[in-house]
Amino acid sequence: MEESFLDRLLGNPVDGTFLGWLAGGGLWAFLIAFGAILGWWLVRVVLRRGLRQAVKGLDQHDATADVGMVVQAADSWISNFLVAVVFGVAAVLAILHVLGNNVDPAINYLKSAGSATGIWL
Repeated sequence: MEESFLDRLLGNPVDGTFLGWLAGGGLWAFLIAFGAILGWWLVRVVLRRGLRQAVKGLDQHDATADVGMVVQAADSWISNFLVAVVFGVAAVLAILHVLGNNVDPAINYLKSAGSATGIWL
């Protein structure tokens, strides 16, 4: 097998060691995890900003003040949990794929679930 830049940088690490794992895909796993956390944080900030503006607009009218309270209560649920689940699932599948696991069954399941949900909507 051809030597990669990372193999040369880490001094040709032995398989079974942490450096060997890092050279064999572990670095990509760390980068994917970092990217998922960063992406979640950015989307969360944008969603919160948009939801706060919507709440301010709804609170200005007495007829929609209760809707504004509901949107504000849903703020943490939407911007934290649901976005984290989406980024988490994508990151886990990408990390498993980089580390050499077969993720095709999970991707096929997500495709069929997504198309069924799209038809339902």
